[in-house]
Amino acid sequence: MDRFRVETLVIPSARAGQVLSVKTYTPIDPPHKAANSEPLTLVLAHANGFHKELWEPVLQGIALSGKDSPLCQATRAVNDFSSGPQPIITPGHSTAWHICRVIAYDCWNHGQSAILNQDQLDIPVTWHKNAHDILAIVRQLVTDTTVIGIGHSLGACSLMLAQLFRPTTFKALLIIEPALVLSDKEPASDVVKGALKRKNHWNDWETAQMYFDNHWLFKQWDPRTRQLHIDHGLYQTNSPSKHLQLKCAPQHESQTFATGYYDAKWIIDHFGEMSCPLEMLLGRASYLYPMPEVIHIVASFSRQLPTRVIEDTGHLVLMESPDTTAVEITRFLHRATALGQNPSLDLKSQL
Repeated sequence: MDRFRVETLVIPSARAGQVLSVKTYTPIDPPHKAANSEPLTLVLAHANGFHKELWEPVLQGIALSGKDSPLCQATRAVNDFSSGPQPIITPGHSTAWHICRVIAYDCWNHGQSAILNQDQLDIPVTWHKNAHDILAIVRQLVTDTTVIGIGHSLGACSLMLAQLFRPTTFKALLIIEPALVLSDKEPASDVVKGALKRKNHWNDWETAQMYFDNHWLFKQWDPRTRQLHIDHGLYQTNSPSKHLQLKCAPQHESQTFATGYYDAKWIIDHFGEMSCPLEMLLGRASYLYPMPEVIHIVASFSRQLPTRVIEDTGHLVLMESPDTTAVEITRFLHRATALGQNPSLDLKSQL
C-alpha cells in the first residue's frame, strides 16, 4: 500500500470479551485540498465470508481528495434507477473534500477477528451485532471528521443498521450489492446450505494457491483480490498436520446468511427512517440484481443519489472490478459531499 501508512489495531467490540481486528489507512502524502475542504473518514465493511484486506486494491485507485482527480466517468458503469433530481457537480462544491483516514475492519467472526475471538464464537449470530460493532469503531477511532460508510453485501446492510440505530453516525452511505435479497429467502435456503459445503481444508499453501487460482468463482476475481484472499482469508492450524483452513468457518458464514432473512426484513421495514443520503451500486450480472422490489425500495429513499450499475460483473463487484469500484467511490464522494454544501441540494430542505 504505497499510498497509505497502514496500522493494524485490536480494539474492543460492542460486547464484553470480544475484540475486532482493524486496519487504518492514512495517506502518506497530504492530499491536495480545496479551500474549506471537508475532512473525511471512510469506514469500510466487507461481505459475508470475507475480510477487510479485500478493500486494498480499491484503495489504490480512489482519489484522496476532490482536487486530486477530475470528475470521473466510469467506462463500465451507467446511471440507472435514479430517484429525484441529481446534484449538479460543479468545482465550487464537489472538490471540497479530502480523505484523512480509512478504517477497514473484520466482523467479529470473520478474518483475523475470528482468530482473535476463537473462544468467543459460540454465540448467536445476528447482523445487529455487526452494526453495534461499527458504532463501537466510530466511537473509538473517529474524531473531528465527517464519516462516510461504504459497505459490500453484509457490510452494506450492517452500515444501514448502524445508521438506523444511531442516525447521526454517517453523512452518507454507499451500499454495494446490499444483501436485502435475503429478506425473500427462508433461513434454510440454498445459500445457507451452500456455505456449509464450502471447502475448508488445504494441506499447504501451494495446494491452496492452485485451488483458488483454478476455481471457477475465484478465477473471475481480479488477481490482486484473489491473492489477498489467499494470504489473509486462510490460516495455518495448530493441528499435527498444520493444514490450512478458512478464517471464517463455513458454519459461521452459513449462520450469517440464515439470520439475514430476519435482519434484511427489519431493514426494509425501517428503510423510511434512514436519515442520511445513500447510493446503491450493483453488478449487472448479480443474482441480487433481478429483485425489482428491493431496487425500488432503495431508489425511493436514495436521498438525491442514484443507483448505479457496473456492467460485466456480478454480486462480488468489489473482488471482480476493484478499479471500476474505486472510480465509483470517487464519484460518490463528489456527490455525497456536494449535498451538504449547496442549500438547493440539501436533503433536509426537501424532506
